Amino acid sequence: MTGTPLANTNEVACGVSFYVPGSNVAPARVQFTDNAMILPANVPYTPGTWYNVTVTLDLPHNTFDLKISGADKGAFQADLNGNGAYLQSISSLALQSEHAGRECWFDRATTFSGTSPPPPPISNVEWQDGFDS
Repeated sequence: MTGTPLANTNEVACGVSFYVPGSNVAPARVQFTDNAMILPANVPYTPGTWYNVTVTLDLPHNTFDLKISGADKGAFQADLNGNGAYLQSISSLALQSEHAGRECWFDRATTFSGTSPPPPPISNVEWQDGFDS
């Protein structure tokens, strides 16, 4: 996820969260602000730089663990509106620009439900086809 802020304000430029339709509730929300902070962790970011945002939702405890580009940033309350009551009704993932004029980019967004995490992405792969070019 990356984005371009408009001004040095605390307004939200881009966000990602789960979503509960019909209630306007967005549990486990992660936001990139115009003053280059990632909330709720209060971590600075560099506009125009890609960040890997990983959210692991703990339904029974109404919390989510947040990692930014692999670094653990802590556990936060997931459902700020209903003390966990809305978590069982999550049905989608919201990727959004919070205001007109903000540029936000999202790539490789995935969701997973279960007791074990998905395998990590493959990295450091070199391609060799055996053909001379």
